[in-house]
Amino acid sequence: DFASDLEDYYQLQGHVSDLTIRGEKQTWRPASLVIDALTRKDTTWAMAESGDFSLRMHAAGGFRRLGDQGQVLMDEVMNHIRKKVIDKEKIQALLPELSLHLASGPSNPIANYLRLQGVTFKELQLDMETSPDEGVNADGHLYSLVADSTRIDTVRFRLEPRGDELVYRAVVANNKKNPQFVFTALLEGTLLARGLQADMTYLDADSKVGARFGARAEMLDSGLQVHLQPYRPILGYKAFNLNEDNNIFMGADRKIQVNLRLIA
Repeated sequence: DFASDLEDYYQLQGHVSDLTIRGEKQTWRPASLVIDALTRKDTTWAMAESGDFSLRMHAAGGFRRLGDQGQVLMDEVMNHIRKKVIDKEKIQALLPELSLHLASGPSNPIANYLRLQGVTFKELQLDMETSPDEGVNADGHLYSLVADSTRIDTVRFRLEPRGDELVYRAVVANNKKNPQFVFTALLEGTLLARGLQADMTYLDADSKVGARFGARAEMLDSGLQVHLQPYRPILGYKAFNLNEDNNIFMGADRKIQVNLRLIA
């Protein structure tokens, strides 16, 4: 069912059933697909479901306004990158009022298509909200990912504003039942006005720290400057002394300058 004034109002409701997906060795018959979407001057929302796949999206404003907001936002981000400065408040003021929820299991047309490409997973979920007042909040997870015979049990991430900063955290881990290798990798940091701060920790199957190091990257007019921390990093289970005035500079002229001393 479709309705529209051919200007700002569009509505679509419908379903598709009796789907069949045939691969070289297998055939899938996924659940029906249900779609319900609406856009008008003051709002846009959409819903889609099929098997264990679910999508919910809601935004303030019609599709024309959202398109214009997206273009202005991208232009501003590119302008900031060219100037080598990220003005968080200015970018945040351009964000749309939007919320998104996406969830998927292994039994739906999208998962079936990925399975044909050699990628499988048990559960995927993403929740995201953006607004000029609150900025960006996002979190999600992916469980039991198998791609090219490599299995990753858990991937989790979160992005949230904290004061004037935008903080991120990610975890990639394999539990003790993983037949390939067991580990936990943590990545966390902050988006800065001219770059980012990142800290990484790697734990092995016995929870021993195999690696722990961090970096602060800053965009300059002449190139990218990286400063490593902490000054007692761990690499390959071995603690090193790192010179506090360390510096790695990758110039716009493709020349690299390094002042780095690691002593175990």
